[in-house]
Amino acid sequence: MIVVIAVMSGFDQKWRSSILGFNAHLKVFHADGAAMTNYPVLLKEITNNPEVVGAAPFTVGEVLARTEEARTT
Repeated sequence: MIVVIAVMSGFDQKWRSSILGFNAHLKVFHADGAAMTNYPVLLKEITNNPEVVGAAPFTVGEVLARTEEARTT
């Protein structure tokens, strides 16, 4: 039973990181941890590098999402 739980836990972590996770090769943060207000300029500078295939801004932290309820008739 312990072996099964260990294998399933490892599988769960791998599944979450590879399918649900987003692991960029590089993440750029402000040196003091503050929010970046000039990200469009920085994004343009980063994407001007011919080695960069793609870049996008992202947020870090807790969020709350709200959706509409599905109606059944």
